[in-house]
Amino acid sequence: MTKQDLENKLNKIFDILVYSRQLFYDSYGMFVTKTNVKHLVISVDKFLERTRDSFWKLAIIELSKLFGENNSNDHYSILLLIKTLRKKHFNAEWSSLITPEELKKIEATFKVQDFKARVNKLTELRNQHYAHTDKIPKNNVYDLKLSFEDCFFLVDKAEIFTKDLYLKILGKVVDFPQYEGEDMENFLDKHIELLEIAGLYNINKSRNK
Repeated sequence: MTKQDLENKLNKIFDILVYSRQLFYDSYGMFVTKTNVKHLVISVDKFLERTRDSFWKLAIIELSKLFGENNSNDHYSILLLIKTLRKKHFNAEWSSLITPEELKKIEATFKVQDFKARVNKLTELRNQHYAHTDKIPKNNVYDLKLSFEDCFFLVDKAEIFTKDLYLKILGKVVDFPQYEGEDMENFLDKHIELLEIAGLYNINKSRNK
């Protein structure tokens, strides 16, 4: 794997992470809104409910791409990328930029019980319930108990790994946008304002209920 090959792959991983963070925080913000008014507006709007649920499901599918272990399908798996870098370290043009020990340290993180448990819940949710809806799942979706906190943890870890590889092998400093649902909050504010103007929703009346 050349440095250019690695950069191309890291760029794609970067994009997946940015998209996953946006989807998770937008979904989270619509489940746990900052105001009761927003919660009420979403709860009576089937389109917004579907949007919220779709954000969550798509976020699971996207983030799972970075934690898979199938060599044939998981082209942007960070774990598989680390394993590839370790295998090709001996005669690679970038071998002097990162040590085998550093690569082993990243790979070892995936084997930590708490980390692995979260990844397993993530991939199980994707495989059994979201990515293959034409098949009968082997378990109940609620039994997996994957939380938003689990997902935020995995996004943060993946960002750290990716930034480390960019810096050590490519000599590039990258910063991930620390998005936390601002676009979603702004949309709901404007949506409620338009409902008020159109006379379709009374915020003050709802607040008093």
